[in-house]
Amino acid sequence: MNEEKEAIATEEQTNATAAERGTDYSNSKKVLVFQLCLGVIILSLLLSLALLSYRLVPNNHKLSGDWQTVDQVYQLKITGDEATLLVEELNGMTGVQMEIKTTVHPTDSTYYQGKGTSVSLMITKDKQDQQTLEAIKQQNNYYKVISETAKKLIVAYTPEATIAAFNVESLDASFRFNIKKWQYGVIPKEIHFQNDTFAANGLRLIKK
Repeated sequence: MNEEKEAIATEEQTNATAAERGTDYSNSKKVLVFQLCLGVIILSLLLSLALLSYRLVPNNHKLSGDWQTVDQVYQLKITGDEATLLVEELNGMTGVQMEIKTTVHPTDSTYYQGKGTSVSLMITKDKQDQQTLEAIKQQNNYYKVISETAKKLIVAYTPEATIAAFNVESLDASFRFNIKKWQYGVIPKEIHFQNDTFAANGLRLIKK
C-alpha cells in the first residue's frame, strides 16, 4: 500500500515538474518574441530618425547630379558645392549657350543660394556671321573674351552686362532655389527657382 502511495506521489511530482518546464518554456518564448518585437520597433525608429535627419539637415551632396526643365532648354549640373546652369540657344539664337556658374550653399533645410555667381556665353562660331562675332568682341563694356578657338568664342559678362541683362548688380540672390518634390520622402526630385531672373515664370527642374 505504501509503495503504491509512493509511486503515485512520484508520478505527481514528475507531472508537476514537466508542467513547470512547459510553463518556463512558454514564458521563454514569450520573452523572446517580446524582445524581437521591441528590437524591430527600436530599429524602425532609428531608421526613421536617420531618414528624417537626412532630409532636414542641409547637405549639398543630396542635390548632386543633372537637372533639367521639361523642354530641356535649361539644364543644371551640381557637383558638390559647384553648380552650373546652362541655357541652350539663348533667346532663340542658334549656337549661343549661356553658362551661369556659382557656388551653392544651403540657407535652411530646403533652400539653397549661390555665391560668386558669374555669367558667360559660349558661341559656336560657324553658327554666327563674322560681323556679329566682331561686334561682340568689340563691346568691351559688356563682354570680356575668355578664350577663342577656331570653333568657339567664350565671353564673360561684365557687371554692366549683368545689370543690362538681368536688372541686378549681383546674381547671387537670384540664384536661389528650393527642393519642391521628393522621391521616397528623402531623395530630391524637383527644384524650383521661384524668381523670374532666368525665366519669366521661374524655373522648375527635375532630376534626370
